[in-house]
Amino acid sequence: MRIKTLKEFIIAHAETLDDLFKFSAEHTCRSMLHGLERFTDMELLGFKELTAGVFLSFEHYLLASGCSPNTSACYFRSLRAICRQAEKEKLLKDTRQLFNGIFMGYEETRKRALNIEQLRAVAEAELGDTPSLEMARDLFILSYYLRGIPFIDLAYLRKTDIHDNVLCYHRSKTGRALSITLEPWMWE
Repeated sequence: MRIKTLKEFIIAHAETLDDLFKFSAEHTCRSMLHGLERFTDMELLGFKELTAGVFLSFEHYLLASGCSPNTSACYFRSLRAICRQAEKEKLLKDTRQLFNGIFMGYEETRKRALNIEQLRAVAEAELGDTPSLEMARDLFILSYYLRGIPFIDLAYLRKTDIHDNVLCYHRSKTGRALSITLEPWMWE
């Protein structure tokens, strides 16, 4: 079956990401598709209809709808990857021009970290009646102690990742090797 519409191509791309266990990228791809579907009739939007003007209008629509600039940029980076793939498959020509004037960077956002009093309140909360909340709290505190380890990496830790009181693991997203010396409060 030959893919004809942008929507079909995006769905196929999302399914490929899912097959590769790139769940975050797949989620971004599908979220971007939902945004496009709210913006225009995707059944009629083929590769021939794509222009820089369409993408600029989509960007304005996203921002006017309350989408943050970083989320919009994330959607457009996903869309750019899809368009580059379509260009390789001869469905599009010169994808670079489609993204002229589109913000695809990253804006620094306000830090949302807990202060020490808030963290202490979470750590000392009495949750004995609700074991699942107690476990969630303990995992949250441990992730904080482990320098903000992402939950996916925390979930896949094994006892064999600890060598001489040092936790050694690879970030699932980047593959980067990290090591953290385990302190007594972490063992608790």
